[in-house]
Amino acid sequence: MDLMFQMDLKMKKILLALICLSAALPVYAEQYRTIANTSLGKEEIKPSFGSNAKADFFNFNAIYYFDDKLALGPLDEFGYLNRISNVYGSANHLQNDSFTLIDYHVGGDWHLGDFIVGAEIRGIDISNRNDFQDDNKILKGKLGYFIDENLLFNLTYNYDDETKDSMVDIGVNYQVILPGYDYVGFGYKTNDELDVHSVDVQYFSNINESQYIRLYAEYNYWVDAENDSWSVGANYNISQNTSFYATLDVSGDSYSVGAKHYFNRSWALAGEYRELDADIADVSQYTLTVSMQF
Repeated sequence: MDLMFQMDLKMKKILLALICLSAALPVYAEQYRTIANTSLGKEEIKPSFGSNAKADFFNFNAIYYFDDKLALGPLDEFGYLNRISNVYGSANHLQNDSFTLIDYHVGGDWHLGDFIVGAEIRGIDISNRNDFQDDNKILKGKLGYFIDENLLFNLTYNYDDETKDSMVDIGVNYQVILPGYDYVGFGYKTNDELDVHSVDVQYFSNINESQYIRLYAEYNYWVDAENDSWSVGANYNISQNTSFYATLDVSGDSYSVGAKHYFNRSWALAGEYRELDADIADVSQYTLTVSMQF
């Protein structure tokens, strides 16, 4: 009888520990395969000399995963390293009284065990009211390899159809999985000429039961120009559905602020204001984005 009582007590302790553990961790409540965003915006340009200008822009981007993508609490947070094959694309249209810019790209990444094989094509079409037109395409081939579960090495071959120039980008990404579902991600990127270096870091944390924070920073250095740039950002989720965010380009004198709210698991609305103070012009940008996930 004592043995049965001890076994029953032990099982209750194990069950209690599992309940406490599950309560301490965020629940993977939602999973998706398709994520799409549609944005409308207006841009105001105030040059240092000359008259002001305005432009309207439209953007659509979407990605489809061939397996379920799990949300880590916030409905738009999916982790640092991706292990799921996907196809994606985007289209941008910007127009003012002087010119029209159309920018699009389509591509995909296929995961074969620890290997990634991908391809992408990007097109840029610029025209103005004087019948000037420039159409250019950039082709990319990608190869990646997961050295282990948390370390990715990747190469991207870029070919410019207009200039006939080519370049290879070299990148490394590493993530540290912290208690719960928190993580820190690190990235480094350069090219085969070693004339540009980029470093980024991203941190995600569940700070309490329903609130989350995302912090990120990026540093770029151009060797030939002996120039660099810093940018930082923060995203604070007051709940799984609602977030506020801000970014700051320390060296470029630009910043942005915005907010996003999910009305249900599939639909969200976001608004953003961005401002750039440059030597040649000041630029203000207003954007409204509708997001769809299922």
